[in-house]
Amino acid sequence: MKDSLNGIRVLHVVPTVGEGGASRAAIELMDALEKEHSVSTQLCVLGTPAPDFKIPTSVSGPIYLGADNPNAASSIPSSVWKLRKVMREGRYDIVHSHLYPDSLVAAASSATLGGISHLAHIRDLPPNLAEGGVKREAKKALHRLAYGIGQTYFVAVSQAAADYALQHLSLESSRMIVVTDGVNPYRIVRDARRDPRAEQERITIGAAGRLVPGKGFDVLIKAIAKLVEAKPNLVLRIAGSGSQRDPLADLAKSLGLAGQVEFLTEIDDMASFYASLDIFVLASFSEGLPRVILEAMFAGVPIVATDTAGTGEAISDGVTGAVVKAGDAEGLARAALALIDNPAKHIALAEAAQKAAWQRFTIGRVASEIAARYRQLLQ
Repeated sequence: MKDSLNGIRVLHVVPTVGEGGASRAAIELMDALEKEHSVSTQLCVLGTPAPDFKIPTSVSGPIYLGADNPNAASSIPSSVWKLRKVMREGRYDIVHSHLYPDSLVAAASSATLGGISHLAHIRDLPPNLAEGGVKREAKKALHRLAYGIGQTYFVAVSQAAADYALQHLSLESSRMIVVTDGVNPYRIVRDARRDPRAEQERITIGAAGRLVPGKGFDVLIKAIAKLVEAKPNLVLRIAGSGSQRDPLADLAKSLGLAGQVEFLTEIDDMASFYASLDIFVLASFSEGLPRVILEAMFAGVPIVATDTAGTGEAISDGVTGAVVKAGDAEGLARAALALIDNPAKHIALAEAAQKAAWQRFTIGRVASEIAARYRQLLQ
């Protein structure tokens, strides 16, 4: 339903496109805001174009600011100057940032302009925020200063993400709200689901995400090595790219799994990926609220996940999935094997998760809550 935000101009800022879920989350939110709330949105990227990342035609832009490394402190002054120019010329009402690096740039830019509200989306739990040291503390102090001068408000994807930011950045709790994240279900849902009771030539376990430290793909591969002892017809499909791709391939080879671990590049049709799986596994050590979990829930794929704070807000152990301790390869293997050997439980968890996803994690619900926050900022 169209509403009173017609004509409002919002600039959405991300550090990069094609790496991780933040840019995809921003794009899905922009699309829903345009269609359901008549918000005029524009995407701005601090970095440079990603050749393999396709921007939907429904998204205006993007505008690229050209930073070689948007996360580097040395890039901040130039990015602030360029973003300030984009904001002034575009006459935006709100600037909406989606990760910590761009939130600092957006806060500093809005502070120097005045009259433009800044909403910072808190999506993850960066370990470096909890670290000490002079440089870390100085950077956190810079964030707090920019947020304060720029009158920044915050929206977190989970209570865990909100609590983490409030604790480690000493933010004002009155400026923080939680809008539980969501995804576009129609991009994921398929009518057919693999039936665990059917005879299959192989059992397929899947995982997806950035191949970087902290995501636990090494632990997952070690779990697969234990699983194939009982299920030699098992394969692992990993969708994603990142700096750990080669080390993970080497690990698989060293464990005798070279033929049972498939590395896929970033894929456009995630629905087909999920439809090919018997079980989806998230082995991360830290998450705000992983979008791949929400996607797997909508896809009707049984989930085994680690007990990270944000994940626990989506998956209930024994009800909508199986939850194990982070870093526990044997635990992951046991949980997956229990689902493989119990088709009734396999189906029950998948159906319960899919029902919960429709009730709690649609992008339409997120867009409505964000639109309400926009109205508050504009009053």
